[in-house]
Amino acid sequence: MKKFVSFMSIFVLMLVAFVQGVSAEKVSANPKVFEFSQTDIENLKDRFSELGIDEKTQNTLIKKLENGEVLDSMKEENLQKAKAQIIANGENSLNKSRVITFNDGSKIMYGTRLVDSEIQPMVSPGSYMIESYWFTGIVNFGFYSDIVIVSGNNNDYIVDSYDPYVSVLGGSFTPPTVGIKRKYETSTRRAYSQMDFTYTIPTGQSTMKLYLNVGDNDYETTLSKDDVK
Repeated sequence: MKKFVSFMSIFVLMLVAFVQGVSAEKVSANPKVFEFSQTDIENLKDRFSELGIDEKTQNTLIKKLENGEVLDSMKEENLQKAKAQIIANGENSLNKSRVITFNDGSKIMYGTRLVDSEIQPMVSPGSYMIESYWFTGIVNFGFYSDIVIVSGNNNDYIVDSYDPYVSVLGGSFTPPTVGIKRKYETSTRRAYSQMDFTYTIPTGQSTMKLYLNVGDNDYETTLSKDDVK
């Protein structure tokens, strides 16, 4: 009888341990690293909608972020691949938005737009106020510049770059800076401005640089300097 009681006690202990182990496994599967506030979720969904992301994918991406996973649109290796694809496909036409869609459904919208002017198929000689921008939904940023396109070769230039802006949902960022690094176009290099800041979100920290390149009677926004002609 004592042996039977001892056996049953061991069995019960093993069963309890197994149930606790299973419960712990269920709890630890895809644990949330953090939770967006309801306001942040609403704002993030609005931003994802502006990028053309459907509601089902929006919910999946938000859950992915809350589980501590990095969106494909924010991975450095994917940004480099996207840039290479744009160049390979000859999609380097300027003065328009580009949207890149990644495997998980996340997107980037970036480009350069004329402020208070109609979109033109080609940039004509003249003075322009333009906005350079890069939007992923969770991290949106950009800045403004005044530029001059001069008829002829090697004479375009940047008058000023100013008003950098950053918006990070569910995180923080350092004060952004922007400035002209090369004011005048040369025979071998484009004029360019550079914006810098660092953001921190639960999935990690990253330092971002956004560039405006001006030259060859045109302009371009990119994450790399690309000032060599």
